[in-house]
Amino acid sequence: MPTILRNAEAHATIEEADALLAHAAEWSALESRNVLAVRIPKGAGEEEEGLRISPEDGDRIVILVEPGASARIVELGEGAFSVDIVLREDARLTYCSWGEATRARRFALLLADAAVSWLDASHGGCGIDVTSCLSGKGSDARYMSVFLGAGSERYDVRSRMIHLGDKSTSNMLTRAVMLGASSGVYEGLIRIDERARGCDAYQKQETLLLSDDARMDATPNLEIRNEDVRCSHGVSLGQLDEEKVFYFLARGIPRVHAMRLIVEGFFADVLAAMGAQGEEARGVLLSRLEGSA
Repeated sequence: MPTILRNAEAHATIEEADALLAHAAEWSALESRNVLAVRIPKGAGEEEEGLRISPEDGDRIVILVEPGASARIVELGEGAFSVDIVLREDARLTYCSWGEATRARRFALLLADAAVSWLDASHGGCGIDVTSCLSGKGSDARYMSVFLGAGSERYDVRSRMIHLGDKSTSNMLTRAVMLGASSGVYEGLIRIDERARGCDAYQKQETLLLSDDARMDATPNLEIRNEDVRCSHGVSLGQLDEEKVFYFLARGIPRVHAMRLIVEGFFADVLAAMGAQGEEARGVLLSRLEGSA
């Protein structure tokens, strides 16, 4: 099982990762902070519970996944911090974030045939910035996120897929439920370089507004610099379907429980992909829903 590296052992990993990240400096925005490192070798295995990391305010964590390695990381971060990841050739990483980050910047550089899956559940108001730089041929990045706003909370979620390698693929899905006077901004970007041929990319953002005062501003962006691609996006913004609510009420199910079932179904596929962390997230998110109903 990989572990967090410190002191001299950490420096070697950080230097190796930063040498690769320097090629993507426009997006990785390298910072000098309290730095910790994680090196994941081939054969370490992808434990079901994953390696847990807990970045704190001001931390930078550097993760280097070696060629052919596979792992799952669970981030339980607090405050403002950054995470930089390098996935070398044919590496696989599932990165599950579920904590109380106020501002988190996460970046991954993918070499040939590498793959990353970002899975995130947020609450309490936050700023999330996630960028995947698909540098290598055949690399693949997935981003799935849910958040539930209540009270006067504000969310700022930004996700980017930067395609530099041929036949790279990406998919982004963000789902939000907004209560009270909460508000959110979502900005998604798919950029496909003129040298990146045969790419396939898609992004979708869906929002349920459960009060008249809730707000969401969603902006999907496409920057396509060659014609040999398949790329599309979608945005949906809606209110609670009262016909669905009436269906539950007619069967003796209280309105607050009806709302819970509808929201639970809305979040279901993202939370299911998170595994055990998704179950924990489901309980917290839905209890906040009931407390605000």
